[in-house]
Amino acid sequence: MCIEDRSIPQMAERMLSEHVRPLLRRIKGEYLCGHSVTAEIPEKELEAHLRLEYSKIAPNDIAFNEFYQILAEMRNMFPIHHIYRTPTSEFVHEAMVGTHEDPLLSVACSLKIFVWRYWPFLLIGTVALVYGTWNFVLYRKKNEAMTQIRYELTRKAEEDEAERGVSVQQLREEICPHSGPFSLNYHVWKAVETAVAYDDQILDTQQRIDGTQKLMWELRL
Repeated sequence: MCIEDRSIPQMAERMLSEHVRPLLRRIKGEYLCGHSVTAEIPEKELEAHLRLEYSKIAPNDIAFNEFYQILAEMRNMFPIHHIYRTPTSEFVHEAMVGTHEDPLLSVACSLKIFVWRYWPFLLIGTVALVYGTWNFVLYRKKNEAMTQIRYELTRKAEEDEAERGVSVQQLREEICPHSGPFSLNYHVWKAVETAVAYDDQILDTQQRIDGTQKLMWELRL
């Protein structure tokens, strides 16, 4: 009996390409992802799998007359398809079959392996990204606050040259209100205070207002 008018080598090649190689690559992938204890499959288990697939291809071959010929031919073709077979010994009683090809990996498994291999670089990159983003936001917010402060100081100076200062507390409450160090505005205001300290155009002054000594900022004339 001929199987769909195909020769035994052709059927062996077909089963290797369509069933054996994908199966071995998938098992290897499961091993690399930690879902399997070995990267190989027992030869008897592989044979049972192939018998099932063969029964779908040749359902009329009830006695599997040509199956074992095909199986023997596949074993001869193993090296061509980068498939290896581990021999039995007094310590290893079951032959195993595996592949030297790249494993088949799911997206989740590929991501898992990628993280395993490169986690130090990912950690450094994440920290650098967070730090860079934080500094960028802080820099932008600080510049926005400084623009508002200069506007308020300029407006105050134009209104009253004798009393050009604006209360620092008032500016903070209007521009960067915050209640503690866990607020973004707290850190923005700290950056503003540092910027003002190095700004030659803004002066710190102490003025008595309503009987209370207050820290004021004013534009240098």
